[in-house]
Amino acid sequence: MATTQNEEYFRPERENQGDNMAGPSTSENKGNTVPSSENWAVFFQNMMAGFQNSKSSPTSAVEYRKLKASEIYLPSFDPDECQFTAAQWCDEIENHKQRNSWTDYETRNAAFIRLQGRAKKWAARSYPLCKTWEELKERLTQQFISTRRFYDLFRDMVEYTSDQAATYIEYSTNKMALIDRLDTGWGESNKIEVVISGITDAQVLVRCHVFHFVK
Repeated sequence: MATTQNEEYFRPERENQGDNMAGPSTSENKGNTVPSSENWAVFFQNMMAGFQNSKSSPTSAVEYRKLKASEIYLPSFDPDECQFTAAQWCDEIENHKQRNSWTDYETRNAAFIRLQGRAKKWAARSYPLCKTWEELKERLTQQFISTRRFYDLFRDMVEYTSDQAATYIEYSTNKMALIDRLDTGWGESNKIEVVISGITDAQVLVRCHVFHFVK
């Protein structure tokens, strides 16, 4: 069948399109073959699988790195300067302890070195009695309760005697802490007198009075 002028006009374009669909015929175009739809599907499936694996991998770059106490900013605690309570401050340290898996020793020392003012003075006396973080937290919270009235604190101090402690060292340490909590400005001589007055053993009490006045 003889071709018309219109058919001759469109034939080269169709042949070229056929050549393009069949792929490159020269060495210059090798390696640039467009993937088929099936290959594209496999490619995207592999890419998504790799993305999911990297996201869930424990070695991912976004994994939280546990930090030491020396690598974290922890505010100091001064009961006369802070806008937060001792309980709130202890909770902040507790959060870091849990998140970074600090040992009890690390947590306790991290707290002690950040005490300032009256709290630092209290720590110098109370360190031997706070052998764990829980003991430190409980004693510190009770020592610096800001909501209690002066009378209540004063009554606690007066009513605490040596028979409530296991040793005289423990008694004198706790008694002095109760006195300091009042923040009365008493001198050391007056504080010692108050400590002596809380000793229930008469014989020990006499010896303490003699030693105090001779000194």
